[in-house]
Amino acid sequence: MAITWPWSRKKTSNILWLDLGDLGDLVNPDGPHEQWQDHGLGLLRTIMHQNGIMTDLASTRAVTSWEQLAKQLKGYDVMLMNIRSYTFPVANKAAQIFKELNPNGKIYTGGMHATVAIDEMEPIREFDKICQGPGEKVIVDLVRNPDAFPRVIQGEGAKSMAEWPMIDRNLWPKPEGRRIK
Repeated sequence: MAITWPWSRKKTSNILWLDLGDLGDLVNPDGPHEQWQDHGLGLLRTIMHQNGIMTDLASTRAVTSWEQLAKQLKGYDVMLMNIRSYTFPVANKAAQIFKELNPNGKIYTGGMHATVAIDEMEPIREFDKICQGPGEKVIVDLVRNPDAFPRVIQGEGAKSMAEWPMIDRNLWPKPEGRRIK
């Protein structure tokens, strides 16, 4: 399958994982910071894919406008986001757009911001589920049976990184900028 990600891609799942960061970071990088990858995204997508739960990927870092992102969010039943404190405003805006386009869609969130600033996460009505703490032991069950969980979930992690699977690096967003490729 030929994919020119992110602008023209074929939808393969009803579940979308949204990589978060500043708009355009992967398109017009200003320095080495834009080349980082979200290890939580990589780990949890790897676990999900190994358990037969396929996800599509979009990234706020691979588009330069909210309109470009909106085209990628339309038509999904579920969107997942790993939210850090500095990506919280971007996640909030993306969640609003997702819910406008997919009024019956669900958004499951987690990440460091959910752990350290739940008081900021809970008021966001677009966030249907919020996982505090590590999610590697709950992500599969959450996606398969979300109604079995309360809105705020206490995550459960592996005892050590040795229990983690090898992260499938093909599941991370690809840089779009000519200078990074």
